[in-house]
Amino acid sequence: MPSHDRVLRALPVVGALTWTGLLLARRPDPFGRPWAEALLLLAPLVLVPLCVRLLARVDPEPVPPRLRRAFLLLSLPASLSLIAALHRAPSAVAAMLAVAWLIVTLFLAAGGAQRVLSRGLRRSLALPEDLAVDVARLLLPVGAGWAALACGGVRPLQFEDVIVLLTGVHFHHAGFVLPVLAARAAHELPGRPARLACWGVMAGVPLVAVGITATQLGAGSALELAAAWITGAAGLLVAWLHLRLATRSDEPASVRILWTVAGLSLVVGAIFAAVYGMRHAAGLAWPDIPWMRVLHGTPNALGFGVAGALAWTLRDRRLAGP
Repeated sequence: MPSHDRVLRALPVVGALTWTGLLLARRPDPFGRPWAEALLLLAPLVLVPLCVRLLARVDPEPVPPRLRRAFLLLSLPASLSLIAALHRAPSAVAAMLAVAWLIVTLFLAAGGAQRVLSRGLRRSLALPEDLAVDVARLLLPVGAGWAALACGGVRPLQFEDVIVLLTGVHFHHAGFVLPVLAARAAHELPGRPARLACWGVMAGVPLVAVGITATQLGAGSALELAAAWITGAAGLLVAWLHLRLATRSDEPASVRILWTVAGLSLVVGAIFAAVYGMRHAAGLAWPDIPWMRVLHGTPNALGFGVAGALAWTLRDRRLAGP
């Protein structure tokens, strides 16, 4: 086994132990900001390394060799730097610590951009299941950038500080993990629903951010509502693909159970995303941000992200053999 593959196997294990230790030490309230920070840290520590390894099944060279080596070398130190940033009061020093993770995500983004350019725009648009993983790589630095802004106490357009942080969480989980797992399911179950799921995720995730910004600028909530429903519908399609995969009798029970958990968790997260998006149009006071952390962010990160990534990892390991 190549040494870089051993490192990529070890990264999420070390990250998971680190994340669990932080959780036990801090015991964050699921309704408070520390839980949002925990959901953010779950991505660089565990989910991003897992998903980078999963990309190999749909893209034999997911990142150019030099960029891949840089990611393997710097991923864990940059994640630890982000932990340090989040444990400081918002400041310029905290922002600089967080920028380390932003730099690492740019290695992945450069690989995604190179893939799109090498295929050409027409071929990329014809292969949404492949384009989705490149879009995921390109969106990840957006999440890292917003995380750095949150650590620096910067509030673009006078957003609340918690919204800045949650935008970072959104682009790590919905912007990176969701497209990667959607692409894996689309490759396994090709067809119109799979293509629609990939297109919906690629369009909906950035549109949610644009829609929330439009609402903040006083342009009305119509775009935010449309984006939330597009993303919610795409999420339900991705969930349906995973639940279909879970019915396969030739797969191990562990993989099928994890696919089921992932699919059902994403259903819950997608429904609450759609409901939250219509809060202005329907005059809803609930769910508010603390409840969305619990009912949307947590199922997406732990239920869909962790369970889904583990399911695909176990399946890939079985197919690879001893």
